Amino acid sequence: MSSHQEPKDELARLIRESRQKSEQIIQKSSELVQFGQYMTDLANASEKVMKYVTPSGIDWKPKIGSWSYANQQQDAILAGMMPISIPTATTSGGTVAYSMTDFARPSSILRFVQPDRQDEARVAAEKLSHVIDRLTEKGKVLSLLRQYGLTDAAQGQEKPGRIV
Repeated sequence: MSSHQEPKDELARLIRESRQKSEQIIQKSSELVQFGQYMTDLANASEKVMKYVTPSGIDWKPKIGSWSYANQQQDAILAGMMPISIPTATTSGGTVAYSMTDFARPSSILRFVQPDRQDEARVAAEKLSHVIDRLTEKGKVLSLLRQYGLTDAAQGQEKPGRIV
């Protein structure tokens, strides 16, 4: 394996792992959203019925116990979510997007692509460009990259992709 192939393989591995983790995040998030929506609907509907119910003659213990348990589970979910920093996660995604901007410009990559694959590479680069452009905090990320000097090339290296 050439010394040029090893970094490409490492990047490919990291991208593959990130995609797999992202798919897991989507699945878990979807399940949490469904649960949260169900519990919201159940609470809203229960509150409406509670307006009409008189307190006498009803065994409240099972209802109190089940809602107490549901609240404990929701507390555990929320406590687990507290360490998640959405701005940090978004910024890390933005940093990745920025690092891939040169791959999103066909003019930057076509010289590295075999002639018979250039049309496919152009389409892939344009799709990557569209995904990068969806980044809502693009300006904030670029500002942070400039602030921390991540837009400058290391000695002996090419400058990272253009600053948009």
